[in-house]
This record gives sequence, structure tokens and C-alpha cells, in this order.
Amino acid sequence: MASQQRRSCAYCGGAELTREHLIPQGYFDRTGEARDFVANIKAGTADKILSIEPTIADVCGRCNNGVLSRLDSYFLATFDRFFTHVVVSGEQISLDFDFDELLRWLLKMGYNMGRARTWDGIHNLAVCTDYIRFGKPRPIDITVLVQATPPGLIPSPHPAELATEIFTVNAMRIPQVAKNFAFVLHVGIHCYQFYILWHHSGTNGFERKIRGRAFQRMFRGTYEVYPRRPVMKIYPSSTTLWNLLNGPLWNAGWGQHLRHHFNRLETTAKG
Repeated sequence: MASQQRRSCAYCGGAELTREHLIPQGYFDRTGEARDFVANIKAGTADKILSIEPTIADVCGRCNNGVLSRLDSYFLATFDRFFTHVVVSGEQISLDFDFDELLRWLLKMGYNMGRARTWDGIHNLAVCTDYIRFGKPRPIDITVLVQATPPGLIPSPHPAELATEIFTVNAMRIPQVAKNFAFVLHVGIHCYQFYILWHHSGTNGFERKIRGRAFQRMFRGTYEVYPRRPVMKIYPSSTTLWNLLNGPLWNAGWGQHLRHHFNRLETTAKG
């Protein structure tokens, strides 16, 4: 009988695998959203809606409890400083990022979710594992953008402001975006959206700028995050979070979030 192929860590190739949270556990500790969290994790050929903290079981204990945990700690500290803030139209927002720590964490999030959902562009993330683990070499064919989106009002007979406790990790496949890039990753943390654009190999600097600006025209109010410019001052997008997620980023998890939001409004009104 042929022996079953032994699974190995997706980051280092090691053994003794553990379960890595797809969304940092500390996020749920801070928001209390675990019971209400939903994610369209791929289960065979169907999307499965989970109401638990989703995990993936192909990360060794050394990576899970070491570098990946440290990156989550950076995210949680950044979340406490910035992402709990509900964006208000017209305000000036000051952000301060460690570019490499931020990018490594975003790539980690995409790589984990991509394996769980079996994304067809996962190879773009897989080649970044050394950077995620060690901080070098930094990927050279990417652009990182950030966007602050006010909540917006949910259209209804009695409009209500959208609840912003939304955490999304998506591979953006809308045709007008996909045609210009090898891959696009979106990570949304409440009112703040991050987009990582992978340029096609061999794209020159001039063409990269043209395609990056075309993306920024489509997703208004996005600002490029630069390695040597850690402090940023940005203004909210004219696109609200409601309009953003009601458009190209719509997914099953988002639909269930809306149902939860409306149920919470009805419960509050009855109380």
C-alpha cells in the first residue's frame, strides 16, 4: 500500500501542523464579533458560511506561534490605534504604518485565505512566503493602496448608518480590474480598505503608474502607501463602505452581515 503523502507547513515546509486563525483571534477578543462572523470559505465546490472563528490547518507550530503571531500583534496594535475609528466624510486622517510589517501581515492574510478558498491566483502569494517570514526580499512588482470609506446609509424606508464591523479578504476578479494586473488582493478592516496590486512581469514603471492611476479612478480616494513615507495624511473617499461592498466586492458573507445588521436594528427598536 502506498504511504499517504505527508502534509507540510505552507510557510516553511515543516511538520507538526497546527491550526492558524484566518482572522486574528485578538480581533474577535476586541470586537466580540466571533458568533456573528461569517466567511465564504470554500468547501468543495460550494461556499460555506461559517459562524465560528475560521482556521486553516497547514501551518506548523513554529510559524504559527512565532512570526505569524508577531505579525498579528502588529496588526492588533495598528487596529487599536486607527481602525476602530469610524471615518467621517471631510475629516483629515493621520496614519502611521511600518510599511514592511503592514505588507507582510496583509500578504499573510491573503495567503491564508487564498489557500482556504482555493484562489486561482494563489501562486502570487505563495512566492512571498520568505518575505512574510523574514521581511526580505520585498516584492518588487506590487503597489499598495489604502482607502478610508465612511459607513454610508443603508437605503430603506428608515435609512440607518451601516455597522462597520466588517472584515473582508478578497481576490478581486472584476474584469475591468483583472485585465490590468496579474492579481489584486483586497483586505477590508472596518472603514479602511487595503488593495495590493500585482503588476504583470515586465511592466515598466510608466505603465505601472498608468494602470495604478486607472485603479485609483475606479476606487476613488485611494492613496499609495510608500516604504519611505510611514506617516500619511489622507481624506475619506467619496465612496461609502455601503456603496463599495454593494458593488464589486459583494459576496455571501457580506449578505449575511446585512441580515445580522437589520436583525440587530429590529432588536434594538423593540427593546
